Amino acid sequence: MDYIKRVILYKLDNMKIFRLNKMGYLHDTHSEDHVFLEKIGNKWTIGAVMDGCSSGKETYFASTLYGKILGKTCRMLHYLDRINPEFSIERIDGAFIGKFLLNQIFDDLIKVQQLLATELVEMLSTLILLVYHPESKDAWINISGDGFIAYDKQVLEIDQNNIPDYMAYHLDTKFDQWMVAFSRTYPLVNKSDISISTDGISKFFSFAGGRQRTIDPVQYLLIDDTLKDTDNMLEEKFRILQEEHGLVPYDDLGMIRIVND
Repeated sequence: MDYIKRVILYKLDNMKIFRLNKMGYLHDTHSEDHVFLEKIGNKWTIGAVMDGCSSGKETYFASTLYGKILGKTCRMLHYLDRINPEFSIERIDGAFIGKFLLNQIFDDLIKVQQLLATELVEMLSTLILLVYHPESKDAWINISGDGFIAYDKQVLEIDQNNIPDYMAYHLDTKFDQWMVAFSRTYPLVNKSDISISTDGISKFFSFAGGRQRTIDPVQYLLIDDTLKDTDNMLEEKFRILQEEHGLVPYDDLGMIRIVND
């Protein structure tokens, strides 16, 4: 089985953004994780990782849908910036952008559910949204469900005991209620190395019998800064984990890492 998928690297001045999406050992046809990257204006980078529910129904659709809505909403912000003289992408802050994006996802999920008559089990995906300002190195992160956030050589795991509290569970509530009660927000200041990842990063196992686990994939991918000057850091690190340490994830893995020296 080929675990390697295409990796995309974005370069913005001194900043590199690495993107990784791998299909796990237990999945044969689709990755249920989705990775999204986009720029808004000249000052904002938007990243997100989504993880469709493994016990749901074809939830690679749900995680991809969230990404498609994010893409549409980023284009909306570009458009607003052009037609409304009172609105400026350059003047708004990360919290405004993040809440605007999440609100659109929330509202559009309701519309999709009505339009396609989808069942709840088809709409379940975790979501970690990152709004990053390369100039100030400030970040705004919101997480719905579980996953990993890393910054300042610290790793924060949001663990919901394998029962993620998906956004789609709460579409009968008001968006503002959902934001406060059912998601977590992390405003971060002056972060030059920051990562978000689905929980597949914690689910590596040894596929080669007899090999000892000599490396921690979580620290290696999210914190370790070797190979950061290459154009394919995460791809190369994944190869090293597989070929030199005999480790692969049994669940899908989606992650974004920003290095802004």
